[in-house]
Amino acid sequence: MGDTVKRYQRKDKNQAKIDSAMAAFAVKIDQWLESGPTGKLVLSAEINANQGGVGEICLEQKERQKI
Repeated sequence: MGDTVKRYQRKDKNQAKIDSAMAAFAVKIDQWLESGPTGKLVLSAEINANQGGVGEICLEQKERQKI
């Protein structure tokens, strides 16, 4: 019948950097929500590419609150 063959692939560097950035976003969101905020959190990522690959990923966080 149709036996399933599991293929294990090593993550490429680009995917590893993207996954790392998403994990960092998740941590920032969790920390922000734990403080019981009222306002707006803006997270942005700047992705620099070199020769078709991900070079650097920079994260920026802005928080706005009403007074």
